[in-house]
Amino acid sequence: MWPIVKKIEDNYVVWFPQSNRWVRFEEPAWYVNELFQEGFEMRTIAERFTRRYGIEAGQSIQLVETICGYIQESSQTSNLSSGESDTTDPENFALTEPYSTKMYSTSGILFGISFSSPLAEYYIHPPLAHLETRGDSCIQDESFDIIDQGKQQIIKRNGATPSAWVYNDFMKIKKRLYIDLAGLIYNKKNSDWLCFVHASALTNGTKTILLSSTSGSGKSTLAALMQTKGIQVISDDFVPIGHEPVMVYPFPAAISVKQGAFPVLSKYYPDWNTYPFKTTCQGKIGYIPIRDAHEMDRKAREVKEIVFVRYDPGVKGKLDRLTTLEALKLFHDQSWVSFRSEHARTFINWFAERDCYTLVYSDPEAGMNNISKLFGNRGE
Repeated sequence: MWPIVKKIEDNYVVWFPQSNRWVRFEEPAWYVNELFQEGFEMRTIAERFTRRYGIEAGQSIQLVETICGYIQESSQTSNLSSGESDTTDPENFALTEPYSTKMYSTSGILFGISFSSPLAEYYIHPPLAHLETRGDSCIQDESFDIIDQGKQQIIKRNGATPSAWVYNDFMKIKKRLYIDLAGLIYNKKNSDWLCFVHASALTNGTKTILLSSTSGSGKSTLAALMQTKGIQVISDDFVPIGHEPVMVYPFPAAISVKQGAFPVLSKYYPDWNTYPFKTTCQGKIGYIPIRDAHEMDRKAREVKEIVFVRYDPGVKGKLDRLTTLEALKLFHDQSWVSFRSEHARTFINWFAERDCYTLVYSDPEAGMNNISKLFGNRGE
């Protein structure tokens, strides 16, 4: 399988299928990559490099070896499972006596989750608590077992094609659960998804924007604030993006916010004390329900703008345009993109057409006003 190349500005962005990595090349590295991909030996490449750029032979071979070493590293096969494994014999992980079983409902979909321990419930239930329903007598569309074995955590999906996934922490369990739930809600296979993004998706009904950032950078806080201004949060932390067409799909998990944002958000949410909270080693996390989660609008939406959010106590609020190359690295730091070659080509063509920004803020009103401007409103 050959790499996929996309020219952006004066650079070439190359996707290496073995590692699912996007690598940026500019001259003279691009010239070296072209020759290396054609099968030339490094000494031959260095000789051509010397003639082309007028660089001394010894320096040329050093540069060529460095660039080729980077290309080889980028071409190495990645561990696609990232520490997870799929077992073909889920009966090995039977959950005979669950600690608790809860039923959840969203958009006419009813699913149950059985937890083997208080810890399993503690990690998985809070962001879904607003979806809990009494549906014991109803027919479930799907059920899941979350099994805690100390050093290993297992998620087992029941139904027509049961499977079990083994991980080494609950955060991976939650991500796997969300992927399965997205497939259940939208009747999609894993191969139908282009990528999953650590972001918040916001819409005013006609326009949809993604807010992305590292954990604790203010993305979800800003999403929760925009919800109080009438903007619909359709996904938080986990945003599924489909392939053909490339569209963002709503996902009903609650907005998760860190303890540092509690004093600000509690002023905007009168029912603040009724929301689920949990304590982690980094502090408390609160879960704000997204509006109408039980009857979630399942309409897929096009996204043309992506905003990378960062909290900075020294900046009131500043929105700046990003180049595609700057934004590409930030996006990949916060997303999982499919390893399929047809998806990679679709992704880079789609991403190159997005408008991307950075928003640095500390003042909640300034942050909201900047996002309101992108929605076409002047803000308050």
